[in-house]
Amino acid sequence: MTTSTPKQDHGVPRRKSVAARFPFIACVLLFFQLGAAAFSPLLLAGSLPPLELCISRKGHPEKPARIRMNRWSLDTEFDQAGRDAQIKKDQEKYKGWIPDYYRQIEPPSKLQNCGGTVVERILGIPGKFRVEPDLLYRKVLSVYGTERTAREDIQPGDVVSWMRGELSKHVGYVESVNPVVVITKDGEEAVYRHWIFKHDPMLGTGWLRQVDPLVSVHGQPRFFGLAKDELRISVSQSGDPCRGEVPDLLGMTIDEAEQAIRDVGLEPMGEEGNLRPLTEAERETVYEQDPQANTMLDDNEPVLFKWYPPAPGFQPGDGEKVASTFSAAKVTEGSLPSTYVKEFLEGGAGPRSAIGCSSLPPGGAAPGDMLKPQHTWVSKKFSSPAAARTAMDKIHDVWSKTTGNTWSGGFMRVNTSLEATSKVLELTTKIGATELSPEYRMTSFTRIVLYRDQFILGYTLQQPTLDHDFSAEDRRILQRSKELIDLRFPVR
Repeated sequence: MTTSTPKQDHGVPRRKSVAARFPFIACVLLFFQLGAAAFSPLLLAGSLPPLELCISRKGHPEKPARIRMNRWSLDTEFDQAGRDAQIKKDQEKYKGWIPDYYRQIEPPSKLQNCGGTVVERILGIPGKFRVEPDLLYRKVLSVYGTERTAREDIQPGDVVSWMRGELSKHVGYVESVNPVVVITKDGEEAVYRHWIFKHDPMLGTGWLRQVDPLVSVHGQPRFFGLAKDELRISVSQSGDPCRGEVPDLLGMTIDEAEQAIRDVGLEPMGEEGNLRPLTEAERETVYEQDPQANTMLDDNEPVLFKWYPPAPGFQPGDGEKVASTFSAAKVTEGSLPSTYVKEFLEGGAGPRSAIGCSSLPPGGAAPGDMLKPQHTWVSKKFSSPAAARTAMDKIHDVWSKTTGNTWSGGFMRVNTSLEATSKVLELTTKIGATELSPEYRMTSFTRIVLYRDQFILGYTLQQPTLDHDFSAEDRRILQRSKELIDLRFPVR
């Protein structure tokens, strides 16, 4: 029978592992085995994943300021012995100032410091955080705040920053004025009500400066007002996009809805809906939105909404649908810019039946206006086809007597050409210079059209050059003017 014999190493030393020979490498290997996150300051024992405070001006496209807010779990809070020990430290720090100038109103806490107190009670973010005071100063107070330079300007809700140069060492907030009382929580200490301007016969009335404990430790106090209703304030996970809460848009006007969406950092995307309103008051108000109110979205995500259609007729902003230079066009019942089309003032078809604008002054063109680009544009629905034809006939009659010829005077040469039918009038005017007036050079083009038998649209374009070609602009404006009429007054 064969028996196995244990192998002998015959005195040959075994090769040690890399980790055994190099303890440092063993530590590195252990690091990767456990995961780098185990050693990250974000995940120290008792800590929670931090949040970020996002602050920007409402309705502005600026990048929000982001402020880190550290959080700690409840099991890291003081026990009773710890609170008692911290109060003893506070009493030593404020010795001689308690209770006349500093009065404790809340116990000590490790979970919240001065910056966290301001974030919770002034900026309205619920929760216990530790926020660096200098971040609040650099990213909020110095950017969005208004510094109070006089004592009488201080208001409840103002933020106080104790400064050394331009470095904020501590922050608090104003609870009341007359006298000025601030709330302060320095690090882990208790929350104190501090009479910062309290009268003392020995000190006089004014800043409690070098002798004040907070001033001695942190520097001079400065006060800042924050218009919170003008700020967009939200919270996101650290590293995630800032987020906005979708507002309730139902019943808002179009402008109100767009502003409300932009105020929370989101993008409005509205359109006219097909649903007919039950009352006239509901016209042009929002009746549907997606997503619903109170939904949280990342910055710049779209919010869709629909509004009830307006009353029939032209609408504010319609001029820009035709040309950007017509953006100032006004909607009326018939009154229009009338430097050359006074016949347009007669025979309107009621509310929203006319729209028009002119770059020329109400009193008409002055000589210097010939040296500048100018425009006039009008569109109008008449009460009946007969009224529109009558207006068109008057336009032809007046203009055929005053144009269509060449005239030369001491200051300028005028050359006009007129083409007119029962439905279309085209007029080109060229003004050339003379020796007495070499600066006068101008070309203008006018088109007036009877459209769909009941509408007249017209425009004059002017450029301070001779022989300017208006053909491309003419085609574009004519087409878009017709499309606008068809949009606002659909063929039934």
